[in-house]
Formats: sequence, C-alpha cells, structure tokens
Amino acid sequence: MSQEWYYSVDGDRQGPIGGAELKKLAEAGTLKPNDLVWRDGMADWVQAKSIKGLFGAAAASGSKSGEQAAARAKPGTDEADARPARARRRDEDDEEDDRPRRRRDEDEEEEDRPVRSRRRDEEDEEDDRAVRRRDEDEDEDEEDDDRPRRRGKRRIPEDVASKKMTAAIIGIVGGVLGLGWIGIHKFMLGKTKAGLIMLLGSVLTCFIGAIVFNIFALIEGIIYITKSDEEFYETYIIGDKEWF
Repeated sequence: MSQEWYYSVDGDRQGPIGGAELKKLAEAGTLKPNDLVWRDGMADWVQAKSIKGLFGAAAASGSKSGEQAAARAKPGTDEADARPARARRRDEDDEEDDRPRRRRDEDEEEEDRPVRSRRRDEEDEEDDRAVRRRDEDEDEDEEDDDRPRRRGKRRIPEDVASKKMTAAIIGIVGGVLGLGWIGIHKFMLGKTKAGLIMLLGSVLTCFIGAIVFNIFALIEGIIYITKSDEEFYETYIIGDKEWF
C-alpha cells in the first residue's frame, strides 16, 4: 500500500495519495467499497473492495463484478492522463508505424501533382531569374557610370595646396616687381627646363626677354591661384605642363 493511488468518488477522480491515506479514507467512509481505485502497474480501474487489506475479506469477494463495473464507470474527463503505461506505449508504437505511411502518402501526392502546376512553377522560377539578371545588369551599368567619377577624384598629396599657393604668389609678385624672369616659381614646381629658359633667355638677350618672361610669370601665377587643387595637381604635376 506504499505506492501512490488514484480514486474516483461519484465520477470525480482524485489523487495521487499514499496507501495509508487511502486506507484512512476507506475507514472514514469517504471511500466506499464500490468506488474505483487505480495505481501504476494496474491494467484498469477496480473497485476499492477488491484491494486486499483496504476493507477486509468481506469486500474482497465482490472484486470480480467490481472490475466489470469499473470498466463501465471509468471517468472520462481525464481518461487520457490515467491510461495505463502499457496502453500508452501501444498508441505510441501505432503512431510510429503511421509515420512512414504518411511520408509515403505525401511523396505520392507530390508525384501526382498536375504537369501544368509544375510547369507554372518552372515558369515563375524562370521569370525570377530574368528579374535578377536584369537587376544585376543595371547594377553593373551604374557601377560603370560611376567609374569615371571615381577616377576623377584622384587622391592628391597633402602639400599640393601649399605648393600651388606658394608658386602662384611668387609668380604674381615676381611679375609685378620685375623679377619673374628668374623663374623661381618654375624651379619650385620642379620644372627646371622651363626655369632655365626664362633665366638664360633674359640674360642672353641683355634682359630684353625679361620683360616677356615677367609677363609670363604674372599670368602663370594668376592661372595657378584660380585652379582647384585637383586641377592644379592633374595639369602641372601629373600632366607636367610647363607653360600657362
């Protein structure tokens, strides 16, 4: 009587309780001989009087008829919870056997799909591929359009701005003061050949050419200062333009 018991009084299932508590209920009259009881390991619910030691020998004599009545009076509200373990295992085995059949039925249903439905799915997939290809082509075209702009934004050295401004000021001041013929702004930009032409051309012509080269220096200084850093770098550093 040490196991946990369930009992049913007027169709109301109660438990679990210990064997001692169940015996107390029987002695107190709460549990009657014809009420149903069940514990783990029993095949079905039985009348309480069939349990040895619960009511005594007088109640045990009616156990056979009580088991038949228990089958008819078995509570239905929590029947699934109170089912014996053997019955639950049998249902689980049946469910496991049904799974291969269900998968087989699903496979057969897939094979029986109309040809028109499969063709429609293939056409939809082809349309999706065409849309993806068109989107990819548009992205490539946009990327190609952006390449000239990206190439145009060449990274220039940090000293270009100061070099441009210094060369422009020297050219303008030298042209105004009559010293542009020396070609300092040319030498500063690394244009040694142009600087020597201005310097030697002025000296060899007895400074007659200095007048022209002063004008050159003034014009070049103005051109330098009006150009952006990128234009100046592209034209005079990368392009190595020597005059104007």
